[in-house]
Amino acid sequence: MKYTRVLLLSLSLGLAAFPALAQRLPGQYDVARVASTDVLNIRAEPSAKARVISEIAPYTTRIEVLKLSDDQKWGLVSAGEVSGWASLAYLQASAPGAKGDVPRPLSCRGTEPFWSLKLPLTGGAEWSTPDTPEVALKIVKQEVTGTGYAGSYTADAGRRFELVVTREQCSDGMSDRIYGFSARLRTSGPDQQSLTGCCTLDAR
Repeated sequence: MKYTRVLLLSLSLGLAAFPALAQRLPGQYDVARVASTDVLNIRAEPSAKARVISEIAPYTTRIEVLKLSDDQKWGLVSAGEVSGWASLAYLQASAPGAKGDVPRPLSCRGTEPFWSLKLPLTGGAEWSTPDTPEVALKIVKQEVTGTGYAGSYTADAGRRFELVVTREQCSDGMSDRIYGFSARLRTSGPDQQSLTGCCTLDAR
């Protein structure tokens, strides 16, 4: 019994030391333990000696961590048009939503043709293309699936959007940034299309 208690304590301390282990990746994290006058560096490699390629302001929330380094001390995050590594010593898991809810923000976009479907923090859904203004969508159904998320949305009686988000590495084909989710979108109505793209949980 004593050995069991010691083992459980060790496991819990390990999870506290590496908060990214506490949730499935990709996942959302907040900057923690960074002074208001400082920043969290994003580096080209998972090492404190690696080149700094970008930075994250203190108190930034809902940063998407895509995966962990081999030593589980660094998390791969977005750095604009590329991806880089941030120390997990300064990141903590964001407060989770209700069980079974699709996390927000979730932003999906594609190229050739360009399109965007977003689930903002404030609720609802938004659809846009370079040629059309942003359209507010009504949520018909959303769910967490074994491989990611799925949703059904409408703009009006004649336009429907069916989105399937899969947890897998994705590239937009235009940058060196890595995305944690791929997207398949089927639209019905006058502009019926089958589209593909990538999604991110990052709020920046």
